[in-house]
Amino acid sequence: MSNSPTHTIPVSVECEKNPVSILTHSDLVQCVLDYLGRFPILPLQQVLLVDDPNVRQDIRRLYCSTTGIAPAVKSVPQDQAQVSVTVYHNHSGDSTDELDDENQTVLYRLLVLPHQSLDDLWTNLVYEDDIPQRMLQYIFTTLHFSRHQVNTAIVGNNKCLLFHGPPGTGKTTLCRALAQKVAIAYQNPPRSIGKVTGEQPWHPWSGPVYLCEINSHSLFSKWFSESGKLVAQTFTRIRALCDVGMVIILIDEIESLTTARANAMHGNEPSDAMRVVNTVLTELDKFRECPNVLILATSNITGAIDPALVDRVDIKQYIGLPSPRAVHYILYSCLIELHRSGLLVCTVAELQSLEKEAFDTTEATVLHLWQEIVDHCKGLSGRTLRKLPLSAYALSPTIHNSPDLTTFLQHLKEAVQREQTSRTRIDTYHAPSHSRGQ
Repeated sequence: MSNSPTHTIPVSVECEKNPVSILTHSDLVQCVLDYLGRFPILPLQQVLLVDDPNVRQDIRRLYCSTTGIAPAVKSVPQDQAQVSVTVYHNHSGDSTDELDDENQTVLYRLLVLPHQSLDDLWTNLVYEDDIPQRMLQYIFTTLHFSRHQVNTAIVGNNKCLLFHGPPGTGKTTLCRALAQKVAIAYQNPPRSIGKVTGEQPWHPWSGPVYLCEINSHSLFSKWFSESGKLVAQTFTRIRALCDVGMVIILIDEIESLTTARANAMHGNEPSDAMRVVNTVLTELDKFRECPNVLILATSNITGAIDPALVDRVDIKQYIGLPSPRAVHYILYSCLIELHRSGLLVCTVAELQSLEKEAFDTTEATVLHLWQEIVDHCKGLSGRTLRKLPLSAYALSPTIHNSPDLTTFLQHLKEAVQREQTSRTRIDTYHAPSHSRGQ
């Protein structure tokens, strides 16, 4: 009678290769599998620190996660894991500003992926409903269809995703994190052990992976007669990159297109405005036939996005303000980082106590203080939440003496209250009537 497990859980392992390693790809994959074999339980959805100096000379970091639509579990027994390994190396150079022909306007910012500056984004994303993993799975599916040359006139596939919602909710960060994950999967096909079910999300195109970040405001910052040239130059250069490798286009604040087109249709802008926006839409259509192009767009204006653009988008994902549960994890990750940096004096057990579900509301305990902080953060964006620890630290009598957990949480509560008060004053402020319209 077989003692093998009745089912397996697919586990994807991303291995960042140390630049000084001389191992071949196959040998490095085997090195990863041998190292993971030391763990009876594989930790998932987190970076795995390599504590063996002999292994660290070849492997800089490992990240284990469930793949596809597998259940979101935190660990899996080694004998139940169906492991696939993807090896990648990070680039470290600075991004490049691509200027127009007169060297006056930035058309887009170019970054070669995977890049070390983006490596920690994915692990610090905090969203409800597993949005990052669902979007990544959708992207892999769109590229999978493109790789098999599915006719887009029959099965629609524009490879375009739109993330919309209030400012500061992490839309641009999510796009960059998705781009990094796609680039990692793109570099090399994963090597698997055990029974392989289905095809892994890698793509056989050769060449580098580029991230082109376009700020819509830069395209519409001049007179529209000149904006047309900027649009043409931008997309002409990006199409040239498509002949070299894979291109991920990030169009930030795409509501600029929406505003320009709406004003033109109501006669508030010259006809050039309509032509420029139509040119952008036409250029986006051209990318539909490029199998190695992915388009990610963000908008801060929910419910006011141009229908012509919406028709070209495959997925419209709303990114809202953090829920109480998300607030908890965002602030908790900040505490972990301060503790790691030596700026917060407490034990690991004290930090872990904040993860408990039940809170003592009968006295001023640390848990009660923590719950008050989370409750008072209602309505704050993720961007604002991650700035609060700095504000809290500034409230300490001296920044040279690291506070204990209770003291810091008291300062954090005060920082939250000040932030909420400041936002209320901004929202209720009205400029004097004589200054309006100037």
